[in-house]
Amino acid sequence: MSVTTSTNELDTDLVELAGYHAYLGYDDRNTLRVNGNRYEVIDTNDNTSNGLDALTVQNLDNKEYTVVYVGTDKDQPEDILTDAQLLSDMAVPQLEDAKDYFRDMDKAYGVDNVTGNSLGGALANAVAVENPQVRSVTYNPALLPATADYDPNKDYDNITNYIGQYDVLNGTLNSLKLEEQVPGNSYTVYNGMPGGSTSYFDTIISNHTGYLRNGDKTQYYEIRPEGGAGSGKIYIEADEHIVLSPWTGQPIYQSGTENIKINPNTLRDLAAGLDQAVLSRMERVDEYLNHAMEIIEDEAAKKQLRIQKLRDQFEEVVETTVNHPLIQDIIGPGFPLLRELDVMSYLQQFLEEKAQELNQIYYSAPFLIRQFFSPIINSISNLVANAGDKLTQIIEDVESLINGFGEIIINTIPTLFYSATNDWEDAVVEEFHAHFRIVLPNCIQMAEQLKTFQQQILDTAEAFQFTDEGLASAIQAKANYVQTILQSLPSESDLLKASSYLTTESNLKGIQSDVAFTLLKEAINKLVVPLIEALHILALAAEVILESFSATLKSGLNSFFYFTPPGWLISIFTDFETRAKDKLNDMLQPVDEFASRVEGVRDGLGKLRNNMSAILDMLRPYIENAIFDDKKYRDVYLYNNASLALTKEMGMVFRDINTHLAEEKAQTIRELLHHGGIASMNINRLEEQVDRATLVGKPE
Repeated sequence: MSVTTSTNELDTDLVELAGYHAYLGYDDRNTLRVNGNRYEVIDTNDNTSNGLDALTVQNLDNKEYTVVYVGTDKDQPEDILTDAQLLSDMAVPQLEDAKDYFRDMDKAYGVDNVTGNSLGGALANAVAVENPQVRSVTYNPALLPATADYDPNKDYDNITNYIGQYDVLNGTLNSLKLEEQVPGNSYTVYNGMPGGSTSYFDTIISNHTGYLRNGDKTQYYEIRPEGGAGSGKIYIEADEHIVLSPWTGQPIYQSGTENIKINPNTLRDLAAGLDQAVLSRMERVDEYLNHAMEIIEDEAAKKQLRIQKLRDQFEEVVETTVNHPLIQDIIGPGFPLLRELDVMSYLQQFLEEKAQELNQIYYSAPFLIRQFFSPIINSISNLVANAGDKLTQIIEDVESLINGFGEIIINTIPTLFYSATNDWEDAVVEEFHAHFRIVLPNCIQMAEQLKTFQQQILDTAEAFQFTDEGLASAIQAKANYVQTILQSLPSESDLLKASSYLTTESNLKGIQSDVAFTLLKEAINKLVVPLIEALHILALAAEVILESFSATLKSGLNSFFYFTPPGWLISIFTDFETRAKDKLNDMLQPVDEFASRVEGVRDGLGKLRNNMSAILDMLRPYIENAIFDDKKYRDVYLYNNASLALTKEMGMVFRDINTHLAEEKAQTIRELLHHGGIASMNINRLEEQVDRATLVGKPE
């Protein structure tokens, strides 16, 4: 992508040599192409004793010689040792070898430039400190050791360091306040890919070297390589993100490029340079943001699927966490628990029938027998009635519990997606969609304005032959022509549309997830937890009743017949004992089974009650993913982040353009500057809108 020049080696070429070609293991006389320029490997050095790797190349177009120092090789112990020595006050043998190699090459060929990445950058800078006639251009260089002979207060204008925004090495140096041990001028390059939780790529190496090294020599990360909505590429090569002046093709960092004399030729250079410096970047911004919009629209189309998936996950989490057979399917028909209650209802009905039969035996007995048997009959009747009452309450509350879960599934879960501030029912997706429905047309408008501005530059170059004094008569004589020139300029009304969306200044998905989690917790605490607590108490009470019932059946009657005179007489002279015992025995097994089943229900409800907090915690990541699929959300962020880098670079270009236009007093140039200012304002607005989407869309 870089603009070539025959006067001196471009920084873009030197960065690519340092970060990419240095690691490819060329042999002498190999030829290579860097940004369209041809290079030949003149010499290679592989010092196995101290680990120095370097090569010397010649640009076959401008004949300059460059020494390229190879960066750290993690598989070479000498490099690892040298990296450690750079952080200490020890002597660094590889540093001296690098200087010796430079002297040999300079004596043989006359070296114009040195370059390197990482350790190679430190070696290049060490050479340039001692040789001010040589340019050093590095990418993410390591620091110089404290023992190096350099003055931290000196400018070293012959040294330029480009620092990738995501480089771990230089981020660490800054945090340790060691950046002063990197001499020369350092500039941030907005390339690379964010790592950590914001990305699923292993980006540490490519962020440090500025390039990927793979078999197909591609310099991009594929987003959604499986295809589908939002499938695309994000390009990361470092040299493409070094911002060059459209006037000269040279880097425009710090104070910009040298003064430009405005004339028809320089204006035509400017117009041509816009293709590479701005229009190609704008085209890629539009590509990235359209891919992001594809993902957003795909997520919007799958709203009902996301809701249903969250419902299914809710049920699965409850069932797997509680892990009790009676709780299976409780979020739904609740068949296992309801079937258990049906069995318990049958047992209750059986006990009531047997109690009724026992009453019939009781009332058929002589008065004397009934007199002594009455307390037991009353006790059994009361226990059967109490058990029935508890069972009725349990059944009612279980039905309410199932309905409560159903209310959460059917009505509460969809509300988790609702916006708290407007009418959106899919808050995060819809707000991103609303924002991008403004940003994408802004991209189209921005591209059109840039092309119009480019054409106006060319028109101005043609008109620039007229002096300011003669411009009025030229306008009168060629009114239509001049009118065409002025109409090609954007007016102030052509400022990009503002967006009122994504203004939270923090992670939008995280905010919505917090709101959704709170809503779900409140719904569970309102619709489910009280019923679980009540059911647990009811089951425990029923269990106590049934255990008392069983104890009464087993011991009360035995005490009556065998330990009282009336009981003894009844057992001898009547068949009442036999008939009563038959009925009591008929009741005993169902009572014990009833009690066992109630205990099982209580156990299941207890596990459900005790695990509600864990269930809520386990649901949180599912809620977050349902609000906006985690991987897709990261992909949208990565596209936005890549677009933000490009808009920042476009802004730098236009600041350089307008700086030089402002130095010219001619009226036509003043008019051009005015509208260049409008274009700059629009780039800034677009950058702010993309930055907003990047900020609120950054994964946590």
